[in-house]
Amino acid sequence: CPRCEVPIGLEGGCDHVVCPNCNGDFCYKCGTHLHLSGKGSFRKCKHCKVRYVDHRYEGITRVFFAVTSPLWVPIAIVWSVWTAALSIATCCCCCFYCCGVGLQESSGPPGDS
Repeated sequence: CPRCEVPIGLEGGCDHVVCPNCNGDFCYKCGTHLHLSGKGSFRKCKHCKVRYVDHRYEGITRVFFAVTSPLWVPIAIVWSVWTAALSIATCCCCCFYCCGVGLQESSGPPGDS
């Protein structure tokens, strides 16, 4: 650990390491905590340009998403349906007018035969 000098080995997983002795976190790839930025659940190493999930806040993040999901899940579903409907409508209108399906030349005003 770069803070308390306790030897730490990495056997697998991501390169964001939390020291069991001092609870300090650091990037295992760089070997230092000086390049870490961000607070809360998501951290970023400016030197390696890698984003990490801070596992110390994983429980809080899961509770947050569980509590707020009744609010944002219906909104996401409505947004997805609305986007799909607009895409289909745009495609249909484009095909209708661009391909000439709805445009037929007539020899005179409507009603003349």
